[in-house]
Amino acid sequence: MFLLMPISFFLISLGLFRGNSSFVELRKVFIEHMALFKNARYQYLVFYIYPLIMSIGISILYVAEKEMYKDITVVVSIFISMLLAILSIITTKDSSKYESNQQQRIKAVIKETSNAIVFCTAISIFIICVSLIMTAIDFDKYQYLAKGVAVVIYYLLLVLLLNILLIVKRMGKLLS
Repeated sequence: MFLLMPISFFLISLGLFRGNSSFVELRKVFIEHMALFKNARYQYLVFYIYPLIMSIGISILYVAEKEMYKDITVVVSIFISMLLAILSIITTKDSSKYESNQQQRIKAVIKETSNAIVFCTAISIFIICVSLIMTAIDFDKYQYLAKGVAVVIYYLLLVLLLNILLIVKRMGKLLS
């Protein structure tokens, strides 16, 4: 019975990350988001490798319990609301009052920021789904699973927070 969750998760992931999908193109979102870091290798380390090391360290010190997963669900739900509000603000940004070269740059920043928001929203939805599942699991029975999921959740939360900082920085540039 327990195998149904990982199997269904795998099948859903295959559907969401399939190429040339007219419904959801998460694969394209992730590829475009990673392209932001192609000329900034150190920033890639800061945004994706160092949080992995930190999340492993945190999970050694503390494995999340059911109450923490409930709190994570609430906080990440607020993040999703904030991200969608920011998305609605930047999609209405008018670049026509600027010079041609500035218009192109503004459009590029809007596109990159929108993509980062969709990336963060996808991560947030995944965090919420896993957190809801973890509130129903018996931690005594699945001790290693709880530790592994804690590493993943801590990592995704750190990546989410760092990417929100990136979005806030880009919002500041767009609005000024």
